[in-house]
Amino acid sequence: MAFGCPTDVVIAGLLHDVMEKTTANSRDIQRRFGARVAAIVRATTNDPTLRSPIERYEDSVRRCAKIGPTALVVRAADLCDNTDRVLHTPRLGRVEKLLEKVEVLLAAAREKKIDDRLVVELVKRQRRLQKLMAEQRGTAKKVAGGAAARAPRIASVRRWRRT
Repeated sequence: MAFGCPTDVVIAGLLHDVMEKTTANSRDIQRRFGARVAAIVRATTNDPTLRSPIERYEDSVRRCAKIGPTALVVRAADLCDNTDRVLHTPRLGRVEKLLEKVEVLLAAAREKKIDDRLVVELVKRQRRLQKLMAEQRGTAKKVAGGAAARAPRIASVRRWRRT
């Protein structure tokens, strides 16, 4: 509500994981909360038939963008919450995945021109994740005795040899 969202958007935000984590379906949500809430919840629900987590996220962001800025706000609020939790208990793999999601959502948010305040919040989290990732990689390099520092060079050499 801090962004002045209508009540139905706030309700959709509260229910955004219901279809993934319970037996409730879109019709149940529509009956109780209306068509707009159900449409936003459907859009923010990940498609379990897609194998890759980032593909599922990109698909959800595309569906949210079709509905409009309100669905993107719900998606962004969820991502901000997830990012805040990870920033308190960071693991490198999780940080990288969240950073990728932030960048996907930022592109859609800028294209659909959602509330600038929300874009600013996403950019803040993007920068914090980038900084944390750099710090963690620096630690990994020290722990691995430099092996981690050589890994990107080896991968780029392999790519070069294939061409």
